Amino acid sequence: MARMKDVADRAGVSVATVSNVLTGKRAVTPEVRENVLRAIKELDYHVNMIARGLKTQRTNTIGVVLPDVTKLFFNDVLHGMMTAASDFGYCITLLSSNYNFDTERQSIAALRGNHVDAVILDSCVNCRDVEQWGAELADSLAQSVPIVSLETTLHKERISSIRVDCKRGSGQMTQHLIDQNRRRILYISGPSQLMHEIERLEGYILQCQAQQNDTPAARCGRLAVAYINEHYADCDLKLPDVLEHLGVSRSYFSTVFKEKTGQSFVEYLTNLRMEKAKEYLRETGLCTYEIADRIGFADPHYFSLTFRRRTGMTPRQYREAESGT
Repeated sequence: MARMKDVADRAGVSVATVSNVLTGKRAVTPEVRENVLRAIKELDYHVNMIARGLKTQRTNTIGVVLPDVTKLFFNDVLHGMMTAASDFGYCITLLSSNYNFDTERQSIAALRGNHVDAVILDSCVNCRDVEQWGAELADSLAQSVPIVSLETTLHKERISSIRVDCKRGSGQMTQHLIDQNRRRILYISGPSQLMHEIERLEGYILQCQAQQNDTPAARCGRLAVAYINEHYADCDLKLPDVLEHLGVSRSYFSTVFKEKTGQSFVEYLTNLRMEKAKEYLRETGLCTYEIADRIGFADPHYFSLTFRRRTGMTPRQYREAESGT
């Protein structure tokens, strides 16, 4: 097995220069760098990570503990971790707890024994023991190794966490089914002791309870807004399209929509399109013609006139004012 000294001898440089090429700590000339890399390839040299770790007290390894690596969700999460780690010269050591807390505890101990540089943990701890486990990790591990918790807040001050609003997401999914005229909705939960599973169930229950108090008029107004928000960019969108989608009369729609939004159909649609136009003007370099097409105006000139009536500025003036130019 080739050593760093062998590489140095082959390239005609010092061991320190080979180290500088490998670590990037100090600049070397392109010619020297090329010679060293050629020698590394010819000798099939690989860095002894164990030896490097003993010297630097770093392993360039991030330990990851997930509850179930077979789920598609975790596959996507792990792919993102591995990509980011690779970009910064780190490797991933992956362990699975299989939703067993004792296994999770053993996995954390194993990673600590292997001197990983950081830990990413998606804990399966029982919701009743979250604070105790978080405090234990903060006292024993987080002082020396950074920890990031996924899905669960283990310790607000000393352990960083990345969370999803599970209650809101579950409620939105439930409401989507309700809007599709589904009434008997079955909820299937994951492990019931997990905090995020409890939050998902709460979102489902709250949305079902809200549905029981939902009047036909309120539901019509909500569905109308959702339909217009989805189809506002269609140049041909007209009120009859909305009425046909909802299956209601013009007079009934006008009443419930006014109660819901405080605006008529035309006012709401125009205001929505203008807000979208402002977003495009602030955040993109699209020209007026392109913006008009994207927000449902077949005639760019009419779009510009409408925008000026609503804002007191032309699209170009608005963009310049927002950009400070």
